[in-house]
Amino acid sequence: HGLDQITNKHPTEERLGVPHHVMDHVKWEEQYYIHRFKRECENAMKKCWDDGKIPILVGGTHYYLQSVLFDNKTIGSNDEVEVDASKLTKEQKEILNGDSNIIYEKLKEMDPVISQKFHPNDTRRIKRALEVCYVFNEPASSVYGRQRETNDSNGTSLKYDTLFFWVYSKLPQLDTRLDSRVDKMMYNGGLTELGELYKFYQKEILVGNETVEKMDSGVWQVIGFKEFLPYLNKHGPDTLIAIDSAVDTKERNEAIDKLLMEKEFAQCCDEMKLKTRRYARKQIKWIKNLLGPQLKEEEANGFVKFGKIYVLDATNLSLWNEGVGKRGKQICEEFLRLGYVKQFVDIPDSLNDEKLIIEKSPNKAENWVHHVCEICTDRETGKPLVYVGDQWEIHLKSKKHRHNLNRGKRKREYEEWLKKKNVK
Repeated sequence: HGLDQITNKHPTEERLGVPHHVMDHVKWEEQYYIHRFKRECENAMKKCWDDGKIPILVGGTHYYLQSVLFDNKTIGSNDEVEVDASKLTKEQKEILNGDSNIIYEKLKEMDPVISQKFHPNDTRRIKRALEVCYVFNEPASSVYGRQRETNDSNGTSLKYDTLFFWVYSKLPQLDTRLDSRVDKMMYNGGLTELGELYKFYQKEILVGNETVEKMDSGVWQVIGFKEFLPYLNKHGPDTLIAIDSAVDTKERNEAIDKLLMEKEFAQCCDEMKLKTRRYARKQIKWIKNLLGPQLKEEEANGFVKFGKIYVLDATNLSLWNEGVGKRGKQICEEFLRLGYVKQFVDIPDSLNDEKLIIEKSPNKAENWVHHVCEICTDRETGKPLVYVGDQWEIHLKSKKHRHNLNRGKRKREYEEWLKKKNVK
């Protein structure tokens, strides 16, 4: 509820009177899980159908939408399963609330197959998987396998006749827009939101709320708050709220201009921009590596419920009406008329060089293998990086890996040269 700027909600004035659902109803202190979203989303969809309307799902957190559109496709992460925590023993609760390394080791012990699906740092999903193992007294991988067999026998894993649109922008232009959005956020009420959320944060810290301290769930995991904690912890919230509350518009904007030039605040903004760009790339990878292959399965089964993805080019905003509006409208009209689309290519010519649809095998259990790169290390922990499944091949071809490989080679050559020199 609230935090329109920090959470980047679609501005009301731009919605053109179209009702938006499953928004503005979760309190800051609440946890919001995927099964609740799924239930609320399906209720909203039913209301649309009852009113003679067609629901449009907009992401967002992609695997949340995946839980709504596909049958049991998120069971691999176990987020969709509703778990009765009252069935957990005291010992199990202590393990689940304890050290993340112990949680991961316990999951490997109880379900070695599903443990390979997750990166060791993906604490939330690992914890959730172990919780499901405890409550259902069965490996989650077994449940996943049975449900996959059911989907295969049905010829589709989609629940509804579905048309997918991917509104895509090339990365240089997207990065510019994302950076600009962070700056605009400060002028549109973001400073007050940061101040008010920080006051709430302080209250929760005082009562010993461990969830708040971890900053990994609920409202606290949003990009756009924790990045500003260094500034807020030092200067407090009142300065930001006062700047935002200035009556004179010119004075207010000048004060915000000055704030954005301050080194400490500018560093927080830069951190938010960096995190936002990374998240955008993560979303792109999700579509390429997970959604794309899933929809290829639909194609292999003859598009029982269609489920094809069409890319709309949003790189140049001056061409929005043509590349997104007109193309999207025509594709949608044909789908509603025929139940499928045949007159339009899935990727426009302007994006043919972007390699958006990757030909790869689906995310099956046999591909859940961990690979450790001894050459590349995590910046924060210094530990070797771990990659799961197909991400390993992508990493080996990456600039980062090649750079580290060459740097290591140069270091070894220098050490050999130094050793020979000292011998002489």
